[in-house]
Amino acid sequence: MATRVVAAAGHLLLTDPFYFRAHGAPAGDPREAIERELSARGLQIRRSQDAVPWVWATYNRHWRLYFNYCLEASREGPRITGSLHRLTAAKQVG
Repeated sequence: MATRVVAAAGHLLLTDPFYFRAHGAPAGDPREAIERELSARGLQIRRSQDAVPWVWATYNRHWRLYFNYCLEASREGPRITGSLHRLTAAKQVG
């Protein structure tokens, strides 16, 4: 799951149209399932909104309109600075 790559003080942006084929949708509300799973993995839900329009142009005159579920979650903790940040700071000093 994408939560493994969210660093301390990092953010996760998720968008999903919840497009299921006939009889393919899982039982229950998929929004609640996603929020529950992210919370169980240590992320805090900052914002979520359903029915955000997303248009996909498949070819010249054919467009598909989806209404996506969008979510922003974050992980608490001190920001981790990598070696790139240290290298940049060292170049600025020297």
